[in-house]
Amino acid sequence: RRALEDSMRRNNEVLSSVLDNLPCGLTLFDGAMQLMLHNSRWAQLYALPADFFTGEPVSVDKVAGLMHARREYGEISEAQALEAARQRARDAMQAPHYWERSRPGGLILEMRSAPLPGGGFVTTYTDVSEQRRAAVELAQALALLRAVLDAASQVLIVATDRERRIRVFNRGAELMLGY
Repeated sequence: RRALEDSMRRNNEVLSSVLDNLPCGLTLFDGAMQLMLHNSRWAQLYALPADFFTGEPVSVDKVAGLMHARREYGEISEAQALEAARQRARDAMQAPHYWERSRPGGLILEMRSAPLPGGGFVTTYTDVSEQRRAAVELAQALALLRAVLDAASQVLIVATDRERRIRVFNRGAELMLGY
């Protein structure tokens, strides 16, 4: 019996180490919407206080209640926030889901949920703030480039790739070449 307990303890330590070293947050809620498992990255991404995990069990309702108190759901009632969170949990138990949400301070989380056999769901939480900011900056740079190219109507600008396919063609090229 002692060997079995030691083996279980070691397995739990390994699992805890794996979970806490994931680059994303992770939660597992059971079919009754109670938190069964989470890692420290999830608590960090949501800035959960240490005492959040003491007292009453952590549930979808408890998480939604805290998010509502922080005004992270906007100007909706607590009842609406709880119902929306419960519905998302019910949906996550039925089929995989993907969504993003912005948190205070500019943090953008990508969340992916998948149902578990026997009920419940697992969700990963990834900070995609830098990727989203980079995408906005790239779109702005491309728009600026396009504006500069289009404004240069007195010069022909054509750029090709290695296979000699045209990749950039400005308004000046259109006017001069008649395209």
